[in-house]
Amino acid sequence: MSDRQLAILHRLDPKWIARERARFGLPPYRGRPARRYTDAEIVAAYGRYNNNCSAAARELGIDRGTFHARHQKILARRGGNDRG
Repeated sequence: MSDRQLAILHRLDPKWIARERARFGLPPYRGRPARRYTDAEIVAAYGRYNNNCSAAARELGIDRGTFHARHQKILARRGGNDRG
């Protein structure tokens, strides 16, 4: 349930709920946090599968589009092109 929904349900201020969540170290959303991958992990997975985004994304357990976008950002930061 979002802070706004909780605020409406309990007639509280959403900002107060957000502050309390932060005070207790709780995330502002439900569920477990997403796994964060380093640039090196992304590039290594891409290389292991002969530059195949879909297979590398499956290995890491993330969406293919998300993997592709992250990999493109890494390439842009490095100023390189992996296609030779």
